[in-house]
Amino acid sequence: MLGALHLILFVVYMVVLIGQRTEENSAIRRLNGELEQANDQLSVMNEQLKAYAAESERMAETRERNRLAREIHDTLGHALTGITAGADACLQMLEISPEMAKKQMERIAATAREGMNEVRRSVRALRPDALERMQLTDAIAKLCTEMQATSQAEIMLDLQAEDLRLSPDEEDAVYRIVQESITNAIRHGHATAVRVRIAAEERRLDITVTDNGCGCTKIEPGFGLRHMRERLKLLNGTLKVKSENGFELHAEIPLRWGDVYD
Repeated sequence: MLGALHLILFVVYMVVLIGQRTEENSAIRRLNGELEQANDQLSVMNEQLKAYAAESERMAETRERNRLAREIHDTLGHALTGITAGADACLQMLEISPEMAKKQMERIAATAREGMNEVRRSVRALRPDALERMQLTDAIAKLCTEMQATSQAEIMLDLQAEDLRLSPDEEDAVYRIVQESITNAIRHGHATAVRVRIAAEERRLDITVTDNGCGCTKIEPGFGLRHMRERLKLLNGTLKVKSENGFELHAEIPLRWGDVYD
């Protein structure tokens, strides 16, 4: 009787043990299946990540090419406009006053040298030379003074935002917008008077450049205007242009809290 009881208990134990082992094997097979599925998903994600990294690299290269193109266009365009306008003025002075023509040629030579320095700095991905050496407002004032001297156009600067704290990208954008606007006014509009107004109002920086040039009936954005829009877009800024009795450009850059001294 006792032996039969032991036998029954042994059989029950073996049934329970086999059942547990069967459940464990099923769980292991299920986990192996889930692991294989996870590995497959991980492989797909790795491929997607590689593709994303390659696309990001291409986009970064494109952005860098566009940035360098903007820099070289702005520096070369500005320098060549100053040289051309200065040379035209020099030709008119030669017969009237050789001494004044000589001084004008010296200004042209200085503009050419500065342009070359700007191009070298742009290629090395540095900032405009003037912003490396002085504050933004001083750099813009210097830009207007030098452009007036070489072009003989009257350039009036109205600064109503002298105490600014801007990021390097914001300073670059403001400087290049003013530079390109003056260059376009003289080169394309043949303006003899240009007014530049920079003011901080209601947490934004307003840049307005107007001229008395010939204007145009239909504004077709060229390289310079497109690059201005690209610069401003990176800063969440806007650009508006119109041509009535000359040309007017208005740019706005939102200012972060603390960007203007009270």
